[in-house]
Amino acid sequence: MRSRVRPQVARVRLGPRWLVFVWVLLGACVRAHAAPPPIEITSIDWGFDGVLAAERWNPVTLWVQSRERPFSGMLTVTFSQDATQKAAISLPVATTPGA
Repeated sequence: MRSRVRPQVARVRLGPRWLVFVWVLLGACVRAHAAPPPIEITSIDWGFDGVLAAERWNPVTLWVQSRERPFSGMLTVTFSQDATQKAAISLPVATTPGA
């Protein structure tokens, strides 16, 4: 009869350390997900007095508001120009809470 050779498996005892690591990781993910955005888009106005001109340039106005603190940063709008190209427009914005 042949004797079977069993491969050696290294076992590592993690103990309670792995559980602490998992809780810290999950807590960081939940905290990052729960944070509200610094500004909120409250309204979007398209075209000229709500009328869009076909096959022409049309303005888009984004109304933004900050929640609790003043905000100063860049607002980027990304859109598809056609099936193969995307465009992005970035503009500086600044808000005052509640205004």
